Amino acid sequence: MDPDHHDVFWYYVDNAGPAPAAAARCTWHNGALRVERRGGAGWTRHTLRVEGDVLTHVTELRIRGDKASEGEPGAADGTGSAYVPFMTSSFQRS
Repeated sequence: MDPDHHDVFWYYVDNAGPAPAAAARCTWHNGALRVERRGGAGWTRHTLRVEGDVLTHVTELRIRGDKASEGEPGAADGTGSAYVPFMTSSFQRS
């Protein structure tokens, strides 16, 4: 937890790629904890929200592509396209 900015740090490892060198900074958006991470293929955004007894984790992808030559600013670094939902997981307390 960052006491100066009220942000949370996220260190997430999965089998989709190498472990990140450092933790990513999470921010709060409308009551949900959100983190965006840059990788070799583009960006991944994780959103975690608790409603009642249910924790929902949404993963979205923004693929890196070379559309900059087509006139779309920022596309070559993965910032030109919108996030696309990839996976949603829900967890309920029993």
